[in-house]
Amino acid sequence: MGPEKLRAFLRDKEHSCLRAWLKFFDHDLELRVTALNFAHALREMGFPGDPARTYGILECDKAGELGLEEIDEEAAALWRRFREWAALTLEGSKEAIATLNPRDRSPEALCSPKQWAAGLQANGWTHGNEALLFSALDSQDTGAIGVAQMKWLDLEKRRRRRKEQAKQRTALERKKRASHQQAAAKAALCNFKRFLRKKYGSIIRAWRCVLSPHDQMVVQKTPFFKACADLGFCGEVKLIWSAFNKDEYGSMTMDELDARSAVALASFRALITTQLGGAVSAFNVFDRSGLKKVRESDFIAALTALGFAESAKMLFRGLDRGGSKYIVLEDLIFLDRWKPPAFLTVPPNPLAREDIKQGLAAKYGYYLKAWRRALDPRSQNRCNWRDFQTGCAKIGYTGDIPGAWRALDYNMSGYITLFEIDPLSCETLLSFKLWADEQFGSVRSAFYVFDEDGSNSVTGREFRRATRIYGYEGSAAQLFRALDVEGSGQVALDEVAFLDEWEFDALEDEGSDSDGGLRISRKSL
Repeated sequence: MGPEKLRAFLRDKEHSCLRAWLKFFDHDLELRVTALNFAHALREMGFPGDPARTYGILECDKAGELGLEEIDEEAAALWRRFREWAALTLEGSKEAIATLNPRDRSPEALCSPKQWAAGLQANGWTHGNEALLFSALDSQDTGAIGVAQMKWLDLEKRRRRRKEQAKQRTALERKKRASHQQAAAKAALCNFKRFLRKKYGSIIRAWRCVLSPHDQMVVQKTPFFKACADLGFCGEVKLIWSAFNKDEYGSMTMDELDARSAVALASFRALITTQLGGAVSAFNVFDRSGLKKVRESDFIAALTALGFAESAKMLFRGLDRGGSKYIVLEDLIFLDRWKPPAFLTVPPNPLAREDIKQGLAAKYGYYLKAWRRALDPRSQNRCNWRDFQTGCAKIGYTGDIPGAWRALDYNMSGYITLFEIDPLSCETLLSFKLWADEQFGSVRSAFYVFDEDGSNSVTGREFRRATRIYGYEGSAAQLFRALDVEGSGQVALDEVAFLDEWEFDALEDEGSDSDGGLRISRKSL
């Protein structure tokens, strides 16, 4: 018997699936039922079908238990919404009856159906179904609801207090480390790049004028800090540097500051090297008048004739370091010395991308495990080019690594996330993180609430039970499988708390160069 017939049977017997659930399946408000208890409840109700077969049909995720949502999603949503509202609005089982029926303050006070409906509406319940809720709680058909029928509220209040306490602790911790938040670093970097574009016209020119005035394509940490301080960014320089996730690296390259600018410059270098023989020969080609200087119109015309695909206008303004509206030979010579990263001048290679993904799965079994072990050493859900090279070495891949990188980093943001490797797992983890942040303040706090016995680990069953209790609407079984990368059937704190450091939000990078002030929008999801 399928879900539709089961729902029809429960409604025929008890008028609603919620009433049947509370009366026969979930006496202790566990919000779940095992296969054994499910079969026992159906037999008690005189179910004509095979309980075991029906259970197997309903248990799609093979989690070892069922919730009301697998039987009737609408009833489950109503019950969850009502429990949340009651825990927030009513004080407890005893006080609830007095609140809903204020005319009777005696310990034995009861609510009739009319008093119940009027009391709910008067106290802000706006989701209707008052009669259905009354019937579900009045499982013995007494025609009234008293303290005994509201005992579940005391448990809900205790759960809510645990959640709020966890949320308050997290708020205090976040206040202490607010200056190190990644959002602040992103904002500081965007402001810095916007400033560079406004002052120097392009990121390339800003790099050559102030960040690396000797035309080195790598800038060390100390000179970078000094340059930022000279530009008036002294107070934000550490934030700006942290946005590059370079705590362990002592240098930064242009592609890490602005990948689009670096691609244009590297493509230009490749063109003058392969087609024109280097900077000197190229300059002679551009200098058609023999004046030892090349104006913008001549530069653009020459590159157009050579089939240059990038923005020649943006490139010229970057090469014109003196801002004199023309370039000289010295503006090109540095390109002969530069050896740009290979990915800047190769096309995307989807086949290489898939080969690497297969290699990761073969070695680590799960993409999330591969991501954390091989590609994301800082646990921020960001993997840059250097990290990617290291990860490929760990799986022994020696193919087209630059092409694979370009296929993964399709918008040239300078990094990839788990989404590019495993979208389903990334979306599942994002859903959980957003929910945990909203409900508990952080994933770490959610784990402490889930770990009721203080064992520093949560089994799959405990995890699914906690997510049901606290209203997580995603697939708890799918989420647990994504987190349990070792396949042990339980997760420890460090197997979930890393999500607190992960970045999922969009980064609007307004500091990239283009003729129209291109905005690169990076969305992990």
